[in-house]
Amino acid sequence: MFCFVSGMENFTQREKWIVLILGLAAIIAHLINLGLMPLMADEAIRATVAWEMIVSKNYIVPTIWGEFYYRKPPLYNWIIIGFFQVFHSYSEFVFRLPSVIPLFLLSFATWFVSRKHIGERAGAIAAFGFLLSGRLLTRDSMLGHIDLAFSLVTFIGFFTVYYFHKRQNFWALFLISYALAAAGVLMKGLPSFLFQGFTLGVWFIYMRDWKKLFSLSHFVGIGFFVAIVGGYFYAYSQFNSLETYFDELYGQAAMRTVVDKPWYEGVLNIFTFPFENFGHLFPTSLILLFMFRKGIIKRLMQNDFMAFVLLTLAINVLPYWLSPGYYPRYLFMLYPLVFILGAESFVKYSVQRNWLIKTVEIVFLILGIAQGLGYFGVFFLDELRDLSYLTIGALVMVGLSAVVVYLWFKQPQWRIYWAFAFIISFRIGFDLYVIPYRMIDDGSSPPARKEMAELLLQNMKEDRPLKVFDQAPIYKEHAFYLGVARNQIIEKTVELNPGYYYLVDDNRMKQVKEFESIHSHKMYYKDYDTHLCVIKENLSSQKPIE
Repeated sequence: MFCFVSGMENFTQREKWIVLILGLAAIIAHLINLGLMPLMADEAIRATVAWEMIVSKNYIVPTIWGEFYYRKPPLYNWIIIGFFQVFHSYSEFVFRLPSVIPLFLLSFATWFVSRKHIGERAGAIAAFGFLLSGRLLTRDSMLGHIDLAFSLVTFIGFFTVYYFHKRQNFWALFLISYALAAAGVLMKGLPSFLFQGFTLGVWFIYMRDWKKLFSLSHFVGIGFFVAIVGGYFYAYSQFNSLETYFDELYGQAAMRTVVDKPWYEGVLNIFTFPFENFGHLFPTSLILLFMFRKGIIKRLMQNDFMAFVLLTLAINVLPYWLSPGYYPRYLFMLYPLVFILGAESFVKYSVQRNWLIKTVEIVFLILGIAQGLGYFGVFFLDELRDLSYLTIGALVMVGLSAVVVYLWFKQPQWRIYWAFAFIISFRIGFDLYVIPYRMIDDGSSPPARKEMAELLLQNMKEDRPLKVFDQAPIYKEHAFYLGVARNQIIEKTVELNPGYYYLVDDNRMKQVKEFESIHSHKMYYKDYDTHLCVIKENLSSQKPIE
């Protein structure tokens, strides 16, 4: 059983070691095979924009395929560039570090900001609950997306408001929170306006301090924000018009919202939103069930910290709750707030041996045993038989799971931590076996796309520039892999130059008779071929590499 004492509890000496070991194990688990998978989804955009900035030496104007890229300002790309330069590598592992490191910083920040208000124990449960939630565990913590870094900045901004308001230091509150909001704008655009405005508004009104919003310190903070954001856009305007940039940033903010979707999808989302997110956070979302009891809101509002967490969550989640096309990763700055609320209730009420705690225990135990037994399944997958660690790895993971099961029964007072240990074990197994399984070439997967880029490189025998002809649809990953390998920006052009290689699709091959294909591969998601071409009269005698 969970034997935690109700109330605000700090770590025991033994508990500190358990939390430290789990934290180190979680870090290791998130780094295993991090760079194995080639770029996928939006990763190719982030990597390519950063790469093109390095090559062009223009760190103000984002581009992709050599064309203006308007959908995100460049701050996250600057961070990626920093990692590329520090590590002297453009590998997938290095590229994903700017996403994985903020994940752990955000988890640590969750514990750090809450520990004095709900206790170190509840703070640790909140931090692990977020870190090991399902969506992060099996997808977003493995990808180099912008959202975790943006969420870290936004989360710190939330608690800057609380921390300095409690100390009545309004100059620090407004200057620091608006500086963080400016960083958010330069990272992801308009959402930071809402986070800053909603958080300041709801807390100052609740605290009956709304007059401070009209103080000199607030206006100076706004001015600081305008100076940072305006300074960047002024610098950008020296290279290109801002009109399209602003239109695209607004379009990105409005996309997937009720503004951009049919009304009935918005209505449906109101009802499905809580259940969808419970599923995205499963299994650690089981902790949140302890919040649902009579009088919970009244109890939380009696504590100013919990009131801040609840109000900040409530006001900032509304735009997403009303947006039928949202992605769960847009909520990463809000999930820690949910787990702070859930962990506080869990520690307070888990001592009650009712049906809920018994059910949660059983579910965690079943999942833990199931993931341990699941390692025997790897012996039946032909695709994994070439793994050098297939047998020893599976046996070690089964043994590790058996140890956790033993601790589950031997030390029931720490069962929530053993539940986290089960989840970390699952993630290690996922890294060792599921990611290599995904590397199997099905013709359209990220590994296949990287292999296509490698074949294109092998067929380019001569030292001539590579261009994409017109607007031929090419995999975004190719802009990065081909660009890095050839040390050039792969640009789009309509110019026919005998000194160029071209990437051309079927339709343009038929329209432009001057092209001669020397290699082709199928674009599976469109069911047509992409060709590596030269101009006919300059066709070399090389044969394509298959």
